[in-house]
Amino acid sequence: FDGCYSEKVVVPTSWLVKLPSGISTKESMIIGTAGFTAMQSIMSLERHLGPKLSKNDPILVTGATGGVGSTAVGILANLGYTNIVASTGKVETSKEWLISLGAKEVVGRIEPSKRPMSKEKYLGVIDSVGGGILSTCLSETKYGGCVTCCGLAASATIDDASVFPFILRGVSLIGIDSVQLPMDDRRKVWDRLQTDFPKSYFQLDPEILRLEDLKLAGEKILKGEIKGRMLVSPKSKL
Repeated sequence: FDGCYSEKVVVPTSWLVKLPSGISTKESMIIGTAGFTAMQSIMSLERHLGPKLSKNDPILVTGATGGVGSTAVGILANLGYTNIVASTGKVETSKEWLISLGAKEVVGRIEPSKRPMSKEKYLGVIDSVGGGILSTCLSETKYGGCVTCCGLAASATIDDASVFPFILRGVSLIGIDSVQLPMDDRRKVWDRLQTDFPKSYFQLDPEILRLEDLKLAGEKILKGEIKGRMLVSPKSKL
């Protein structure tokens, strides 16, 4: 695994952010890159949409049972957003769970569409899937709305995308990068996570994996059989 699951690593100090005092080391791992990226996405929506984004506006979260999606739903609900639409390919098995996180509505996987423009539905979208699903999200975003893109679970391309949402509705597509984010911005994200990440999420008892469990867990992830967060420990438990 090239050291990525090591208990101790040596890295330049410039890569490190001091852990906020209100977050434990275990909680920081539950948040992980997924929670960090979800918070970035929400902050980008807030920054771009500004005062025209109200707590009642419809916000779509794709890949909602994944790490980014599920934490985005939880954070949005904790911030008081009341019209969160969670999209997943596992509605039957995950609907109650997503509603418990704060989703108002749970819908099936957004189907790719070749239509350049569709009925306006969402003012904001947090997408971690990419591909034709992202293209459909763009076509369903309201005038002046914003879509954040942080993943490629479906595809690295934006299949059948059209410029019409951009030039006729003023829709914005914002890329989310958690790797090379400047340190000052990184600290701001962790500050927001300290205050706005739902404490109830820490009570969901994420599955603890040992190193020997990783191969099977990876296969389950690729099959879409995992929801929420898993933690890896070189020991039997944290």
